Amino acid sequence: MTSAGSRRTIPWRKFAGTSVRTLLAIVVAHLVLVGLFAATYAVPDAPIIRHVTADLAAGRLADTYPDNPLGGRLDGYTQCLSTTSGVLPTTSGIPLPARVTMVPRGPGDCSELPGYFGRLADGGPFAHPDRGDAFGYIRYWSGFSIVSRPLLALGGIRAAQTGSAILLVGALALLAHGTRRRAGTPAAVALVGAYALTSNVTTTPLAYTMAVSESVALAGAALVLLVPRRWTLPAAAVAASAFVFVDLLTVPGTSWALTVFAVALRAWSTWAAGPRTTRPARPALLAAAGGAVAWGAGYGVSWALRWVYATAYVGIQGVVDDVLTTARFRIDGDTTFTGKPVELSTVPLGSLGKNLGYWAMTVGLWAAVVLVLALAVVVWRRRTTVVAGVAARGGWPAVAALAAPALLVVIWYEFLRNHSQIHAFFTHRSLGAATAICVAALVIGWAGAPRPARSLREDAGTRDASTPDGAAAHP
Repeated sequence: MTSAGSRRTIPWRKFAGTSVRTLLAIVVAHLVLVGLFAATYAVPDAPIIRHVTADLAAGRLADTYPDNPLGGRLDGYTQCLSTTSGVLPTTSGIPLPARVTMVPRGPGDCSELPGYFGRLADGGPFAHPDRGDAFGYIRYWSGFSIVSRPLLALGGIRAAQTGSAILLVGALALLAHGTRRRAGTPAAVALVGAYALTSNVTTTPLAYTMAVSESVALAGAALVLLVPRRWTLPAAAVAASAFVFVDLLTVPGTSWALTVFAVALRAWSTWAAGPRTTRPARPALLAAAGGAVAWGAGYGVSWALRWVYATAYVGIQGVVDDVLTTARFRIDGDTTFTGKPVELSTVPLGSLGKNLGYWAMTVGLWAAVVLVLALAVVVWRRRTTVVAGVAARGGWPAVAALAAPALLVVIWYEFLRNHSQIHAFFTHRSLGAATAICVAALVIGWAGAPRPARSLREDAGTRDASTPDGAAAHP
């Protein structure tokens, strides 16, 4: 018989093991991403310069903030800026470590690109028009170049947009597959369908860096759903590490909320496949809390490494100054170092209100349609599952626990108040993720779901004699 003292040591052993695996996963993921980033510089700059110059001549990069077909505007600024990321004239002697660490780049204003790429085509000089030097922007990894550099070299902006669209569709399909595996087809349709309809994500390939960020956020959540159970929290950390590597602070709330929802869903599926001796809310909420911490660790460590590497070129004080001034600006709107006034609402939930207003203006109708359809599905499935003798999987406690990760979007908005308000034209998409999580939670927890497949019962350490070995119970 196991003593009470030995029982108390088991959670600490599990905690230590999970912590070690999570740290190892963050380190390995970071090394892989940096390696891939460095490998992209094997792509020559000449074809990128040639194709982007042709795109500029054809007017494909003429507008810094073009209209979004679904309402609002697109972030052409970041797209234009991304075409210059790491692109150097043939006469440049910047070594590879400096290119990977500092990511030299040009202007984001699309009107400045013709002159900039003209200078690059002529062999230089390489200089940012505002700063006068190749280095200085150390806030992001700009890992989207892993996708964009090869595509820009192959076919310019159209190739980058097409490739990012394919990547986005693949990520949506992967998330649907993972959700179906853990909670059935209705849950997968609810999550992915609601997200596609209420987030404006379908137009992000028109500003392809946004599509890359969205794709990695979706794929990260799918990874959590598909890995073995003991690697759930390390996978959440990897999802955050990969996201911060490719993202330019566009929709971190989406990645955080979807990843934590996936962790909670894993806990719910284990509960649903087992004897269900506890209430569903407790394991789901505990798992969500662990997932939130793991995601934060992966995000924070990977971003901090960006600044650590930069100290070799701008010094420790240079990094500290940049981090502090940027943090004050992004959080509370301090414009001392910019000299530009910013209208910032400091009332509680002011950032949420700004994003809700923009979201309602662009996809509010679709959101209402999705919610009505979700309620209809819930009522229909509630009736059919009762008739079939299948109990609902947790009821309202499960709904509340699975929907809780949606609050992380609000937390992110309020933490980065200034950034979430001045960039509401793209940060509002995280509300689509929050909506999708709530809709999926409603379908899963209240409407009931088919008994999980054999792989899930094994994951929970249980066996259902009513289902033969090898027979999947999913429809």
